[in-house]
Amino acid sequence: MTGPTVPLRQLVLKVHSRCDLACRHCYIYEHADQSWSSRPRVISQETISWTALRLAEHAKKHQLASVQVILHGGEPLLAGPARLRAVCEALTTALHGICALDLRIHTNAVQLGERHLDLFAEYGVRVGVSLDGDRAANDRHRLFANGRSSHDKVLRALALLDQDRYRHLYAGILCTIDVRNDPVAVYDALAALRPRASTSSCRTPPGTNLPCDPPAPTPRTPTGSSPSTTAGASRDVRCRCGCSTRSSAPSAAAPA
Repeated sequence: MTGPTVPLRQLVLKVHSRCDLACRHCYIYEHADQSWSSRPRVISQETISWTALRLAEHAKKHQLASVQVILHGGEPLLAGPARLRAVCEALTTALHGICALDLRIHTNAVQLGERHLDLFAEYGVRVGVSLDGDRAANDRHRLFANGRSSHDKVLRALALLDQDRYRHLYAGILCTIDVRNDPVAVYDALAALRPRASTSSCRTPPGTNLPCDPPAPTPRTPTGSSPSTTAGASRDVRCRCGCSTRSSAPSAAAPA
């Protein structure tokens, strides 16, 4: 017996199917299935138009108060400001008078600059940034193809996003947790960036039998640490994990 149909309220829209990083933990670009390489690089104008039209029809049919659309990739900034504007304009126009639009983008932020943020401010696009913690944690996986660190570029982008004129667009940080990283160092590095909220997913290295499903513990305060160590302890942190591992051992995952 099936329950009532629940109308779609969130759409993840892939606007670019390539990435400018080569993250070792990426489940698309760095693993065996390379079918992405034969797919179009960037969303077409036709797809943009049809997506906006069908989403508006859906929202009207189900009398939705709001819908959330997350611009995704690959790396969505690679679509370029003109194509991103076309997406924002089409969705905004199609849903006008039907329901509210909660428009967001998830990005690695290495290319994030004022021209993007001015566009996002115009359309109210909130920005979620992927960062795995301090430099050591982030550089374990989140690198350019030539092995260079992405950490400094992301911090520069976050500093720009944290400016008064863009702060309202700062949706939070998305962190992939590797249990080999220092949880306190990861937490402190991310909390210092003042995210409104953080979402984490857990990754256990090969051969590790640790659970990722229980809620992540509140980080310990190291002996002799300053008050800033726990400054972010009350932040909203959610764990989104596909790991099915079970163990009686305590979780080694730290909140983002």
